[in-house]
Amino acid sequence: MDDRGLDALLVYGASIYFGSDPGGPNLTYLSGYAPGCHGYVVFPRVGDPTLLVYVPSHGDNAREMSVVADVRAGNDIAGLAVARLRELELLGGAIGIVGNFDWSGTSVPLEHFRTFEQQLPNATLEIVTTWYEDLRLLKSAEELAFMRTGAAICDRTHEALREMTRPGVTDNALHNEVLRLAHELGGRIPFSH
Repeated sequence: MDDRGLDALLVYGASIYFGSDPGGPNLTYLSGYAPGCHGYVVFPRVGDPTLLVYVPSHGDNAREMSVVADVRAGNDIAGLAVARLRELELLGGAIGIVGNFDWSGTSVPLEHFRTFEQQLPNATLEIVTTWYEDLRLLKSAEELAFMRTGAAICDRTHEALREMTRPGVTDNALHNEVLRLAHELGGRIPFSH
């Protein structure tokens, strides 16, 4: 962020594929939490990050799961992001906006962007999703270990799926067993769509 001249990042995340995926990989990378709907991480260059969750009743779950200590929930997450930038005294800062993921060609919902433009008239807003993802894709030894653990969970659930598949076993039963086993092995994200 120093090299890029950014004071803060607004990292957006949203689930896709009807909730059967982790959603928001850029947000999840920083927070350890996959949003059920929308979410942001306000990540200042100086100061602590804040996770913003769209559904108020998801706040407690996000607090339990996230590595980010400051979790706030509310239906106006764009407004919550602006409020956090105000607390950080960054209303006139250089703000990098990170979209859900780069290959979609989108950054954040239009309504959110308009809120940022209107409520941050002295800020410089820059879409930096590609830059962020280029950094995120460089993996540390710790990240590689997590990826190996996740791959082992995935391998085990596929093996269970293969073992359980036979005439008369419903798709629902297969799906439920894959999720049960993934969670038993320490996985948190529903997958098996």
